[in-house]
Amino acid sequence: MKKYLAIFAVLFTVILSSCSNDDIPVTHTTAFKVDPSTVISSYEEWDVGDLTSLGSNYQLRVRLLVFNNKGVLVESGESFSPDYTHIQTFNFNLAEGDYTTVALTDVVGKTSSAVDEFYTLSGQERLNTTTLTYTNYIGGARAILGLTTENQIITSNSRDINIKVKPAGALIVCHIDDWNACLDYNDNGVAINVETFKLLGNQASSDLTLNSYGEPTFSIKSSSDYDYIWYSHKRNSQYVGGYGYCFKFPMKNVKLKWVAETASRRYSWGDPAVVDIEAGKEYYFELDVANDEAGWYDLEISANAPAKIQKANTKFEQNVDFNIELENTPVSVKAINYLKQK
Repeated sequence: MKKYLAIFAVLFTVILSSCSNDDIPVTHTTAFKVDPSTVISSYEEWDVGDLTSLGSNYQLRVRLLVFNNKGVLVESGESFSPDYTHIQTFNFNLAEGDYTTVALTDVVGKTSSAVDEFYTLSGQERLNTTTLTYTNYIGGARAILGLTTENQIITSNSRDINIKVKPAGALIVCHIDDWNACLDYNDNGVAINVETFKLLGNQASSDLTLNSYGEPTFSIKSSSDYDYIWYSHKRNSQYVGGYGYCFKFPMKNVKLKWVAETASRRYSWGDPAVVDIEAGKEYYFELDVANDEAGWYDLEISANAPAKIQKANTKFEQNVDFNIELENTPVSVKAINYLKQK
């Protein structure tokens, strides 16, 4: 028996000696501080609080995904905030090495009367299959999606890592001016009593998928006609006009036009345009009902050239949060960097 015990002791010592410290990964707790305020900080609001206030039915969801150098998900976290002003901290225990972080922000419902989510995340087990699918609700400013992908090097000297999230698409201010002037127009002597004004396009946002470098590829739904509703606003005669927002992924050569709908007919209003939408930019699309004119503008926001929107007292301009409409089928396009009028 002593002989066997001695053998076991020798074997145990050999096993222990064969395990060097190099085989045991050294991990460190790293704090990632995700700042969502930068998703909307460069945008101009028509009225104070339009973007920063989410209302009682909604909250901001902040997610952080961490992938190793093989593109495999190794950590993830999710937190919620009442607005864009709160930095969210994620503490992850990571071995030293190279990583890719993907920070996401989107608005989600927190009551039964709200839309659950505007974007659905899937395929996040690997970086190059990570996909965000737009749920086809017209969400106004609540459809803003934030996305930032960064490379991170974790060492024993790593301190807090700060991540500032950027918008994944473009914000569009939609303004309908002097909408009661529709009654000055007539169809065979009958005043055109518009119930709803809509901005229609032949393309619309669909999916966003990351590649192996964490760069987004956008899929856009497309049709041969103006089949997609970008914005919709019911006319309220107690106001002189209305405004709201829409958020779209980058797309090229999208055809847009304003229409006015009565109880029985649809009328085109103003000239249509062909525009290109670039991520991070803000655009201003206006319909001047009295003059039957449409304006399509790139606000060209920068630190040195702040946006200038002709604002009206909100007592006279009706804001709309969003209208629920659904759509359908995608093709891939690339973003480009300018807006042009047809």
